[in-house]
Amino acid sequence: MASADRSAWIPIPAGFPAGKPGGLTVQTRARPGIICILGLLIIISAAGANGDIPPLPHLFYGNVTILGDPAQAGLPVTAVVRAGATEVGGGAITSSAGTYGGPGPQDQKLIASLDDPDAVGPFTVSFFVMGMPADCREHGTGTWLETFPFSSGMVTNLDLNVSEIVLMADFSASETLGVAPLNVQFTDRSIGPRSSWEWSFGDGGTSNQQNPVHQYGSPGTYTVSLTVRDPATSVSDTETKPGYITVTELPPPPVAAFTANVTSGDAPLVVRFTDLSTGSPFEWGWSFGDGGTSAVQNPVHTYSIPGVYTVSLSVRGISGIDSETKPGYITVRTPVPTANFTANRTEGVAPFAVAFTDLSTGYPQQWTWNFGDGETSVAQNPVHTYHSAGIFTVILTVENSAGTDSLERRDYINVTSSLLPRASFTAVPVSGYEPLTVRFTDTSTGDPVAWNWSFGDGTYSEEQNPNHTYVMGVYSITFTATNDKGSDSITKNKYITVSHRAAGGGGGGGGGGGGGVFFIGGTPNATATPTPSPTPIPPGGLVLGPDNTTIQEATIVSPDGMTSLVIGIGVRPVGPDGLPLTQVSVFPLAGDAVPGGAPCIAVVHAYAVLPSGSTFDPAVRLVITFTPDQWREIENDRPVIIFHDSDTGTWTEIATTADAEAGSLTGLISRGGTYAVCRRAPLTTIPPTGPTPVPTTPAPGGLPFQVVIPVIVLLVVALGALAYFISTRMWKRGPPPEEGS
Repeated sequence: MASADRSAWIPIPAGFPAGKPGGLTVQTRARPGIICILGLLIIISAAGANGDIPPLPHLFYGNVTILGDPAQAGLPVTAVVRAGATEVGGGAITSSAGTYGGPGPQDQKLIASLDDPDAVGPFTVSFFVMGMPADCREHGTGTWLETFPFSSGMVTNLDLNVSEIVLMADFSASETLGVAPLNVQFTDRSIGPRSSWEWSFGDGGTSNQQNPVHQYGSPGTYTVSLTVRDPATSVSDTETKPGYITVTELPPPPVAAFTANVTSGDAPLVVRFTDLSTGSPFEWGWSFGDGGTSAVQNPVHTYSIPGVYTVSLSVRGISGIDSETKPGYITVRTPVPTANFTANRTEGVAPFAVAFTDLSTGYPQQWTWNFGDGETSVAQNPVHTYHSAGIFTVILTVENSAGTDSLERRDYINVTSSLLPRASFTAVPVSGYEPLTVRFTDTSTGDPVAWNWSFGDGTYSEEQNPNHTYVMGVYSITFTATNDKGSDSITKNKYITVSHRAAGGGGGGGGGGGGGVFFIGGTPNATATPTPSPTPIPPGGLVLGPDNTTIQEATIVSPDGMTSLVIGIGVRPVGPDGLPLTQVSVFPLAGDAVPGGAPCIAVVHAYAVLPSGSTFDPAVRLVITFTPDQWREIENDRPVIIFHDSDTGTWTEIATTADAEAGSLTGLISRGGTYAVCRRAPLTTIPPTGPTPVPTTPAPGGLPFQVVIPVIVLLVVALGALAYFISTRMWKRGPPPEEGS
């Protein structure tokens, strides 16, 4: 089209995308609820009829065709409002799916509006598609019009058709920015009949193809123009895009270089590496010499094992790749060790066996223990038995090639004589809802023969292992154990907590709420060994070698001293994230924390091996050790260690070795998670159902209440029988003779 004709067009929005045949594409989002808004505007218009509020717009929607065919996707549709020949307002919107808007209240509409509230009608609306005049007609009628009457506040279904195509040049490029040599595919986007194309690429190159490919060999910014011609009318049009193509120079090849903030130090050594490469690399590959790698530009790496390490960096850029290697760049020294240790228990009755665990850091290679009773050991994690009473100071000295260190724990072990009893007890559960029945278990040493319990609510018992039912409150328990040598007492303040259950509260799986015993299989009244309440402890540390296997044996002990996880040398511990595992912990679980569903009469002594989901290869030993009374209670029940699979929600038995002499169960485990002791045989004693009666303390020197009642009953029966016998005898004799007869 000639430039004179183009001046009459409505301007096309800059950067409007070229479309594809087969329908129009929405370029702007419709405002929701447009009909509701129009209603509101009508009210506003009526209220301000005498003011300066402009009339409401006229909204249009319908089909768009060019020469009778559906319009090309992405073409803009424009409405212009005129008063006679004077343009007084207008609006524009892009169309979708071969139409410009739809009938629904949420659909887009073409907006024709008056910008001048003082304009005098009548008003008409003219329509343009891609700047070309379009005829219009109401949908369903047969009359095409050049204009349509403007009606404020109306919505009209109006079809548009372009009956005459005006030639207009346009084009696009596959690349507008790149490195020389840059190949660019140009595509003709012109509208209208055309048979010739004249391209000027801005670098002296030209082409007469419709869609040419041109190579820019030198850096620079290039203006591209396209001229198209109509064969019938010889009308032409030219589109010029200044600075359309930008070509840059190929950068030089990259040169790898790097540095580190520190190159030597004690293990563990944290090193920050900095990339100093040139040539604009966009990929980095680090090798730290200890098996570790990274693709980060400036990584931070920790060297855990002493040694000398070679570091290399490879970089990749547009122009190639390069590498730098620094042999023996990082030196990690063995640090002076720091001694540290713990014991599974520190107080007990002779003979008293204690398992000591080395917690030293700094890669010690030798250990010397002084147990304070004249005995020593060079094992890393020894077990020592104290045969006599006393208070003992324990000293650990560790040594490696860098030096030595010692730790002294004064008065660490307290061993008492077996002549006197030492009172001790447990209770299950220690918290829950009223009425709460608690089973108390005597765990005293020294062979007591008499027991006295004060339950904190004014009641007492002389049974060894009584049951007691509490109402709401907090109770302190005092227990006294006595043998022929004397007695010992222990008080646990605020030991039992009983709450009132809110209305609508549900029951619990193990009864009592919060206890350490979880009953399975419909036997809620079966007796079971209590499980201590959970007490988190610091995780045990594992020392790994270059191949991520343990180089030192480690024993991780639960806080109640009852369960040990023994991890030998050569074990590969892997965390749930797939990374080498260096921290492990074991702690007991309360009954309400133990999953249900185990095929057992009772699940007792549950422990969590953390982190859950970790693995051990080969398997490690889980050892659960019982007191003599606890062992006697479960040894005939074929106890076995079971594992809860959190993925399937099921319990599985693991291979278990029972040591009756030691009173322990040992199982090989290969995963972290929940473990417990399963009592498989029927329990030997089943308490009666219903609430446990509160024992009554007899009066000093009198008969127990349980004996007095049966004696009274027997006396009443005997007296009744005697009375019956006497009355019968008298009836058989008849009445006594009268006097004088």
